[in-house]
Amino acid sequence: MGTKYIENTGRDIIYVGGKMIPPGEGRDIDTNLLPAELQDRAPALATVEVSLVELLQELLGKGVKAIAVELPDLTHEALDLLADLEGKTDTPRSTLLGAIKAEQIRRAQQLQEEAQNAELAAFEARVQAAYELALQGLTAEQLEAIGEDEKAALRAKAEESVRAADATTPAA
Repeated sequence: MGTKYIENTGRDIIYVGGKMIPPGEGRDIDTNLLPAELQDRAPALATVEVSLVELLQELLGKGVKAIAVELPDLTHEALDLLADLEGKTDTPRSTLLGAIKAEQIRRAQQLQEEAQNAELAAFEARVQAAYELALQGLTAEQLEAIGEDEKAALRAKAEESVRAADATTPAA
């Protein structure tokens, strides 16, 4: 944790890092408290921009097995572009195109499964809410008197009512 000497060369009082600096004076300020415009910046390394196409063309220079290992790490866009680039070569490798297609199918199935799981979780939440609402409608004596069979029947009735509501609600 270092400090930096900040001098006020203006005509008005300034506040830096929680300290007041009157005109013509200066203060040592903890560098962690300095605003961005007063922090010393290390010279930025020159960034080399490499396009996605260039990266994928480099990847296509590898063997099919080496490429197949990297397919799960690619974005959807990169995967589609990789298939397009390989398809446009003079001798497209059918095994690589098959591996790309298999990865695309796996991802589509995963998305479908996630959507189904989310839909099921939402359905279960609606059933649970309807069940709890039914339980709230009972008196304390009624709650004590019902057994597991009656609770199961209430839950089944709640599920039935949610299914009926879903059937009458138009799909989005």
